[in-house]
Amino acid sequence: MIPEELITAYREAKYVVLIDDNEVVFRVGKSCDPINQLLKDQSSKTAFFITAHNPKGEVMTEDKNKNLHEDLLQDMRSRSLSFFEGYGTDDEEKWGREKSLLILGISKNDADKMAKKYQQNAYIWIEENQNTELVIM
Repeated sequence: MIPEELITAYREAKYVVLIDDNEVVFRVGKSCDPINQLLKDQSSKTAFFITAHNPKGEVMTEDKNKNLHEDLLQDMRSRSLSFFEGYGTDDEEKWGREKSLLILGISKNDADKMAKKYQQNAYIWIEENQNTELVIM
């Protein structure tokens, strides 16, 4: 079971995606106009934001997290999925930045499978013109 304080941290985190060299910040429970525009421009209705860092919420070394992120990148490239790099952090960046990807045009079922594959406690689900959703695994 995921501790409630960790779920709260996920809900209150700042999520950032790089779109055209601009850092776009989004939050759980809110719609984000630049991401909605990106979805429209990319002819996609859905996206999800995920990290491979710190599986099961357990802090890993920087090298281990770097390797996990590279695995996630390679996985996305091999599937020919459109994605944008980003990161998740707290407002003060006390926990640092967890490299993440915003992956476009994937089903929620496939997002669940990917979260399980990378042993993540949660991910952010995005549907065009809707509030973002924290999905707890």
